[in-house]
Amino acid sequence: MKRLPSFALILAACFAGPAGAQTPFALSSCQEAESDEARLYYCRNYANGMSGGEMERTRAAIEASRILRESREYDAALAMLTGRWPSAPRDAELGHIWFEQGDHQIADLHFDMALEYGLELDQQTRERMVIAAHMYGEELQYSSDRPAAAIDAYTRALALDPDHVSALLGRAEAQQKLDRHAEALVDLDRAINLEADWTGFLLRARSRRMLGDEILRGPPAYVRSDNGPEFIALALRDWIAAVGSETAYIAPGSPWENGYCESFNSKLRDELLDGEIFYSLAEAQVLIEAWRRHYNGVRPHSSLNYRPPAPETFVPRSGGIVPWASPPARSEATRSPTQTLAPEAAMN
Repeated sequence: MKRLPSFALILAACFAGPAGAQTPFALSSCQEAESDEARLYYCRNYANGMSGGEMERTRAAIEASRILRESREYDAALAMLTGRWPSAPRDAELGHIWFEQGDHQIADLHFDMALEYGLELDQQTRERMVIAAHMYGEELQYSSDRPAAAIDAYTRALALDPDHVSALLGRAEAQQKLDRHAEALVDLDRAINLEADWTGFLLRARSRRMLGDEILRGPPAYVRSDNGPEFIALALRDWIAAVGSETAYIAPGSPWENGYCESFNSKLRDELLDGEIFYSLAEAQVLIEAWRRHYNGVRPHSSLNYRPPAPETFVPRSGGIVPWASPPARSEATRSPTQTLAPEAAMN
């Protein structure tokens, strides 16, 4: 077999690539190729060649790494960036590679370095930086028990997204572990204003108790409930203990121990909840409050001789408090229940 001359081998190596490829003498060949296959070929060869300066070869390596990452070839993507010139785009790309592999600690490290180099953030990178910093804070707080380091991680997340409720709650809990309750309350108040769940109220009650503040109106002495799973849940028991109350369970099969509540729950379910769909918290508040007013001030109760339990009253010009509805006379107790309005003169 006849051997090719050395210059022929060199030409064959230069032209070995995708269909229509040319020798990648310029960075533009890497950036302007139409297909990912061609871009990867040009960028990889340019990054590993001797053309251009170190920064240009790093730019080519970053583009090659991005293409490999999108194909989930993470080891090859990392290899393209190993030993390259430090820069904001390089560390941002490294952050994306580690983020997609679930290593939030290293992703947070590279994202933070990219910011120090002056990275201009796009939407995806910003969101991933927030998630990486927050998740690293969770690992530091709950797996490593390092609240001070966790606070730093949460702070990095909040610097990019001040309304990140989970980071606010996480930082507040880490501050509580360091007895920094005044700082924790600032984060908790903000989280609650952003509609945090019950966790925010529980943590706020803990900090207020440690600071000696009184909770508005004070906690109840005890909370009586039945033994349903929603009432004996650990989260509810923790909340009751945090606000300084105690539990008082109803014995199984003894609803009369809390008859008022049992009757109210039944009426609330039958007369309101089963007939409404609440599309927002504000709508629920308005409809439930309207039903409560009707239940207490208008609806006749048979156990009260068909009077409402708390009828609305007013002060007429002649003085004295007159209920809007008066009970029927004793002699009329056997008649069908009717509501007797106060005299018209008294109502004006």
